[in-house]
Amino acid sequence: EGLEITIANTGKRFYNDLLAVHALVEWIVSREKGVTIEQIDSWDLVHNDEDEPGDIPGAPYQDGHCLAIAVERQICACLGVSWMEFEKRLKED
Repeated sequence: EGLEITIANTGKRFYNDLLAVHALVEWIVSREKGVTIEQIDSWDLVHNDEDEPGDIPGAPYQDGHCLAIAVERQICACLGVSWMEFEKRLKED
């Protein structure tokens, strides 16, 4: 079984890397909990008006999503990168 991760290009390599890490962590946790990509896609389509569908209570991948954000924040903290600046950049795209 292979995995292909496609992310938005933020224009900054490090931010793109963070998005890829998020997707990978979210998927590993979700897969191991029995959540399918179809369930994730279905949830996201129904909640496409939300900034972060994974934050909504009941999201089938909420555990993976929350862990992925924690990992992103830790990477930023370790490297002295502003989490707020990263979030701001994502909202601009």
